[in-house]
Amino acid sequence: MNRQVWFGVFEFGDFMKCGDGYPMAIIRRLDAKLVMNPDDAEDYMTENGFDSYLIPSQFNGEVYYAEAV
Repeated sequence: MNRQVWFGVFEFGDFMKCGDGYPMAIIRRLDAKLVMNPDDAEDYMTENGFDSYLIPSQFNGEVYYAEAV
C-alpha cells in the first residue's frame, strides 16, 4: 500500500523525560513529500541525493520542525 513519504534532512533520537525515552524526529529541511510504496523509499532517497526520509504514518513518535535561522 502506498504511503506519504517525506524526504529531506531529519534528525532522529529519543527525548528523555524522567528516565523514559520518547522517540522523536526533528525536521531540519523538508525537500519533498511523495506518495509511494514505503519499500522503495530507501532506494529513492539514495538515487535522488536526499539525506533521510520519514514515513509519518509508520513513525511511532513525535515530529517537530526545527526553527529556521
